[in-house]
Amino acid sequence: MYDQQFIESIAEKVADVVVTRLNKPAVEKRYLSVEEAAIYSGYSVGALWKHIQRQHLPVSKEGTSTRVDKIEIDRWMLRNRQ
Repeated sequence: MYDQQFIESIAEKVADVVVTRLNKPAVEKRYLSVEEAAIYSGYSVGALWKHIQRQHLPVSKEGTSTRVDKIEIDRWMLRNRQ
């Protein structure tokens, strides 16, 4: 069917592609959904919405979706640490 050399050649090429992709730095998102912001901050989604509604945590609107800047989350958490 296929000779061993052909199979090994394909395996090496696949391995090279995998290693290349694993070594690329991941691009981190700066703007998070409220759900992602809750995971990032350790707060519940409900608690974040409460602070957003009270304008304690600034957000950006994109159509119907609400986005929270990671930098603003970090600043907010620093201001409110106990």
